[in-house]
Amino acid sequence: MTQQTCSKCAVATNEFGDLHCRILFVDEIKQLIAMNELPKARDIFTSAIFDIGWKERLLNKLGGEFRNLVKAHVRLEDERSEREAEMQLRIPHCYKCKKPLNNLSTSRCSICRWINCYECNACGCEYLGEVKLPINI
Repeated sequence: MTQQTCSKCAVATNEFGDLHCRILFVDEIKQLIAMNELPKARDIFTSAIFDIGWKERLLNKLGGEFRNLVKAHVRLEDERSEREAEMQLRIPHCYKCKKPLNNLSTSRCSICRWINCYECNACGCEYLGEVKLPINI
């Protein structure tokens, strides 16, 4: 076999492409699992930049508690990212006068609990449109 260079770390190796780094990666993950360092193994696994399909196959081979831990972490991260994206896109405004609302305001209607508009004092009591209530009230 001819001398190759790892595409990940540029180390001269007899392995093809980034196989050299993949082997080191798998060995490190297995060693951490054997030492019951699952959170550390999870953090390394999720932060590593390898082909997603390859990582998924590796995760299925490793299986067990580690696989469940990584899957749960990925789900939580996806949910957190979605919530952050929703929060960045949502700009609260008064339905009546269309002025921006300060969602940190403590001025809320005692009946409907909506933020009172500082311009026209509107709240949800008079609102007739569709309301999408937050899940956690």
